[in-house]
Amino acid sequence: MGECISIGHLLNKASHLMKWELTNQLKAYDLTSAQWAVLMHLYRQECDGGGEEMMTPAVIADTVRVERPAITRIIDKLLKRGLIDKRLNPADGRSQIVVLTSAARELMPKFKSIGEMVVNQSLSGLTKEEIDLLTSLLLQIINNLS
Repeated sequence: MGECISIGHLLNKASHLMKWELTNQLKAYDLTSAQWAVLMHLYRQECDGGGEEMMTPAVIADTVRVERPAITRIIDKLLKRGLIDKRLNPADGRSQIVVLTSAARELMPKFKSIGEMVVNQSLSGLTKEEIDLLTSLLLQIINNLS
């Protein structure tokens, strides 16, 4: 790699371009990539059998790596759209948990498909071996920083 090319810059640019494309694809649903990330996290939690357990705004913010004031705005927008609900946390009455609504559950396969389409577009032209290597390297980077 040339001296002028920074891997940090390339990782950042690839991430931003993927988020930009995802937001463009989600415009028809009036969603941003940040809102999509929250919905997908809640959906995965349900699919993995975790249900609503501990899905407080603070936990969601930590998991999707968004600052707490920003997660509050995202959750408020999703509440207004009828895609999530807040319920009293049975484990701690001082907090609330966030859950998907039935309307959101119906849309989640489409939202998941849009995300997969963006990933496939971004990996276009790479072989399976290159994708496997990239996946391995990205996981190592994530592990190094976690």
